[in-house]
Formats: sequence, structure tokens, C-alpha cells
Amino acid sequence: MIIEFAKDPQEQGMDAGKSALQAAHLRFRPIISDFLAFIFGRGTAVSLQGASSASQRAIGTSVLSGMLVGTILSVFLVPLFYVVIRKLFSARAATTATACPADARRINYSSFSDGLRTHREAV
Repeated sequence: MIIEFAKDPQEQGMDAGKSALQAAHLRFRPIISDFLAFIFGRGTAVSLQGASSASQRAIGTSVLSGMLVGTILSVFLVPLFYVVIRKLFSARAATTATACPADARRINYSSFSDGLRTHREAV
């Protein structure tokens, strides 16, 4: 969702970093709300006592720590990776556009379709 929210402002001319930051800001509250709902819903498994509580605590601890790591990664690293990949591909597209004329980048599908037609006639 952060990527989808970052695409629109960037297509309208905003910088990739600013659009990713704005998208992360817009999506922060829903992400934290989901995280807290999950923690409160599954948090009781960490504090269980009684029969088979050890396995429930182990599962609860691993699930909660996984959710914490996933939330941190989605809030901070997804916008960062978006900016890095957008800048990488925009630099590559600029290099390809200047190094290769437009006619040379076109793919000639006629030879492929001729070969396919010949194959169908042979069968």
C-alpha cells in the first residue's frame, strides 16, 4: 500500500523521496492500528500459565516478535527501497535512452510469427 500511495504523487511530478515519505506518513496510522490489534489479540498467548503453556508462550513470542519486525520493516524499509529502486531504474532508463536510438529498441516480432506459422503448417 505504501508503494501505491507513493506512485501517484511521483507521477504528478513529486520527487521519489518526498512521495515515499508522504506515503509512509499516510499509511503509518493504519499499520500501527493493525499491529496493536494483533498484539492485543495474540498477546495473551505470551502470558499463559498452566498445561501446555510453554508451547503457547513460545508460539506467542515468535509470532509477536515476527509482527514487530514486519511492522518496522514495512514502515521504514519499504519506502527506502522504493526510493532506491526508483532512482536506480530511472538512471538506467536515462542511460538506455541516450545510448540506444528509439528504432533499435523496437522488437521485431515478424520473424517470430513467421516461424510460428511455419511450425503450425508443418504439424
